[in-house]
Amino acid sequence: MRYLLLLIFAISAAAAPVVTDQFGTVRTSFAPGDAVYIYFPEPGTAQIKIIDTATGAVVLERTIDVKTPGPQLLWQLHPNTAEGTYRIYITFSGQPYVYSITVATPILWQPYLVAAAAAAVAAYILWYHRAKLLPRPHTPFTYRLQLPNNYVVQINTPQAVFGREFFIKLGVPEDVAKYISRNHFAIYAEGGRFYIQDVGSKNGTWLNGRPIKGLNPQPLKHGDVITVAQVLSLRFLQAK
Repeated sequence: MRYLLLLIFAISAAAAPVVTDQFGTVRTSFAPGDAVYIYFPEPGTAQIKIIDTATGAVVLERTIDVKTPGPQLLWQLHPNTAEGTYRIYITFSGQPYVYSITVATPILWQPYLVAAAAAAVAAYILWYHRAKLLPRPHTPFTYRLQLPNNYVVQINTPQAVFGREFFIKLGVPEDVAKYISRNHFAIYAEGGRFYIQDVGSKNGTWLNGRPIKGLNPQPLKHGDVITVAQVLSLRFLQAK
């Protein structure tokens, strides 16, 4: 009986809703004008209340009838939404959950410069893979990519290919993204380790300042810096 209760508890804990953006990226920080989504792992009814912690005011209160598992638009932020911390209270299928998110104007960062590409790049990244974009934060393949303004994106798939169109979709200017190949580099897990490989890009990939184009897959470790076509720098962070 005790093991049955533990199993029920584990299943319940694993089925918690997750705050994401429209691309399925798990996030706790948003900019004015962004869309805040909730990924629901199963059908049910969700009562939601969002409170501005600075004023105590209720900024949104609604009920969502979740018909099928998947993302649901929770809050479309207005460009003039006040910056600060907001607390999201959710009761989903009788279980209470509390989340905190911050709303702040993103800091544009200056990329690693080359003569032909000296524009600032917005701090966004998206991964591509054939599986569905579903948040699975406890997977053993989870890692994070940190951009120069400390924006962190969590990746929850053992194989990911990063390229030009996926950066453009999230706001990277085309005059910078044009230096990134359609399929530029891949990160994958094998044998309990992560590896990176340039997948035939035109302008190359660097790992801690060392070019890896044309080389075999290179092992990644926590804190490594990945430079893409000398216009975009990311830091590889292994999830704890």
